[in-house]
Amino acid sequence: MPDDAVISSFNAQQMQQSIDYLRGRFNELMVVVIQKELRDAQKFFDELIMGLQQSSGAAGSHTAPGMRLFIASLAFMIKATKSIECGLDAGITAEALILGSTESHGEVIGVETNSDPAQLYAYPHYSHVHEEALGYLRKVGPDCIDLIVIDDDHSEGHVREEIVEVKRVLRPQGIGIFHDVFFHPHIERAIRELMVGWDMIMLPAWSPPINADMGCGLVRKPA
Repeated sequence: MPDDAVISSFNAQQMQQSIDYLRGRFNELMVVVIQKELRDAQKFFDELIMGLQQSSGAAGSHTAPGMRLFIASLAFMIKATKSIECGLDAGITAEALILGSTESHGEVIGVETNSDPAQLYAYPHYSHVHEEALGYLRKVGPDCIDLIVIDDDHSEGHVREEIVEVKRVLRPQGIGIFHDVFFHPHIERAIRELMVGWDMIMLPAWSPPINADMGCGLVRKPA
């Protein structure tokens, strides 16, 4: 009978061969998974861009196509399950949020008293709240919103109160987007003053109707 050393050596060789085989199969499987994810992502973005190009009223929107694609991509990347836009206007930004949340079946809530864009009701995960934004946000629970877009009343006092609510309702690592931070400089000042410790960046946001950079403030809640 073979001694224990021979048996141990044989078992070790078998184990290493099994590990090498499984590692190879795992790598093959990962390639298949990655390729599928890339195909799915390509299909998603093709459909997303088509949807954004066909959005109703896009030609007169202050939110340019590039910014709409950026917002939709943010919703897609964070797999947003619950998003809010305060201040709808023509509903173009809300539609970008909806399209970006399609894969995650995310709920999008539009909060507006002056408009109720009909095209948004074609999407089953959209709902409209006919209320003043600040009053609505005060009723939302804490730490439950993935992504929020603020584009309603730009008066300084209102903005500052709204920032307090945005800080409360966003989940950890949730994202807030504030429109018009360059056009109304007090918005950027309020963000920098009241959101110390948050990740933030001020981005260009060109408005086609008035041919001006309105600016967009992007913030992320600390973990």
